[in-house]
Amino acid sequence: MVTLSELEIQLKKCNCIIRSWGRSEMRELARILLPGEVVRQCINGQYEGGFAMLAATDIRVLLIDKKPMYLSLEDIRFDMIAEVDYNHNVFNATLRIFTPNQTVRFTGFNQTKMRDFFNFVQRRVMEIRQHYMMLDQPASNTLKVNDVAVPGAVNATQILSDQPANSYAQVSHLQIGLGGMRRIAPVISAYTRLPMKTQQRHFLGYFG
Repeated sequence: MVTLSELEIQLKKCNCIIRSWGRSEMRELARILLPGEVVRQCINGQYEGGFAMLAATDIRVLLIDKKPMYLSLEDIRFDMIAEVDYNHNVFNATLRIFTPNQTVRFTGFNQTKMRDFFNFVQRRVMEIRQHYMMLDQPASNTLKVNDVAVPGAVNATQILSDQPANSYAQVSHLQIGLGGMRRIAPVISAYTRLPMKTQQRHFLGYFG
């Protein structure tokens, strides 16, 4: 658990000062932060349940709604986010976070901070996507023949020709070592396969 003084230092670094409006949400945020987890963006606003706080740490997005005799917490990991939308008009700005299971719609009145929040979430999601894509890449010293990855020193064509037509030699990744041939399960995330889409919209009012 992070102390309130430590959390206030983190919030000041991301330009968020909570005085009276949002103190109860800030206390709940201090209770649910993991050891070593740092708040990068934080803003007060409204969602479908009323007033709430939206915070983004280095590993997840947290929606906190604390009222008398009522508490609602939503934890959205960055690798679960499929799409992020942002739009603003003359009076406020709205951020939509889409996951395979839900959509979070959050509205704030500070357009600059809402835009910074959107940019941070977008950047973190893309960084995690790139990380998983690198894990999915085959080793550089392997030779791929008919979707089979084997070291270059081994004749992959001969290995395939020795197998029956419906053999398991057609699997995605194989590695030949001193111990023989064994299958390697690629690292796959169900969420990082989803396309990352972002939209930004703004309303230009007429001031005549």
